[in-house]
Amino acid sequence: MSNTSYQSYLRENQYEIEKNVAYGLENDYLITIYQDKRYKYFIIPLPSITEEEKKRVLNYLKLQKKEFKLVRISFDNTVLILKVKEGLTSISVEMLKDIINTVTKFLKEQQIAVGKHCIFCGKDNANKKIKITRIQYYMHQSCYDKAIEGIEKEKEKEGPKKDRGFLGALIGTFIISIPWILLGDYSWFVGFITFLFASFAFKFYLMFNGKLTKNTKLLIALATIIVTIVSEILILVINNITLSELFTNTNRELLLTLQLGLLMSIIGLLPILRQFKYMNVK
Repeated sequence: MSNTSYQSYLRENQYEIEKNVAYGLENDYLITIYQDKRYKYFIIPLPSITEEEKKRVLNYLKLQKKEFKLVRISFDNTVLILKVKEGLTSISVEMLKDIINTVTKFLKEQQIAVGKHCIFCGKDNANKKIKITRIQYYMHQSCYDKAIEGIEKEKEKEGPKKDRGFLGALIGTFIISIPWILLGDYSWFVGFITFLFASFAFKFYLMFNGKLTKNTKLLIALATIIVTIVSEILILVINNITLSELFTNTNRELLLTLQLGLLMSIIGLLPILRQFKYMNVK
């Protein structure tokens, strides 16, 4: 949970803030703080750390686990990740300072990854900061140029990928709609299947090289609604029921199923659309 004192701390310590992620420098170590609903993640890249040093760091932090409410202490390759649990209120600024100072001072005292080590080559004196998957690292300008050159060459080899995201969204949604189409007249409970429509639409959108843009939300919503309506029409066709017959007492349960299906598809769409708050879209 975020609060004003936390935001004040970030500003006072010259952190760069991008939505729910903050990038800063503490005791010469790059720090990325990720704010989730009930947790804070402290992420510290240590490109030159050895396996023996990792064990030393983990053993030390396990001793601080209870005091700092740490629910996760781990390394992802050479990146240290600390996950701190928050209750109804955010952790205090004092605890925030204690966690950061305790960890970074220990690293410095132990001479672990001291300096500006390049995430690409691991050597010191990197002169550039770069964000990769929303984590900030140091990198040499020359290494950065090589990486960009390599990416460009790979793109040339692969050729341009066609964006078939909307087609993928329609296909994904239609696949999950099949059980509902076949079982739609059995029970109103089957209508809950449509809750998954938007999730499948988004997954298949990405599988078909769909680009994340400001229009992506509209495309996912459109695919979800289109397939929901088409599915309901197919259910009527399969059961040989006309639109006027649907509203008779005989087909009351089927009408309830279709109404529920449409409602659940819209409800299932909401958490998918909410994800875009935490994504960098162009």
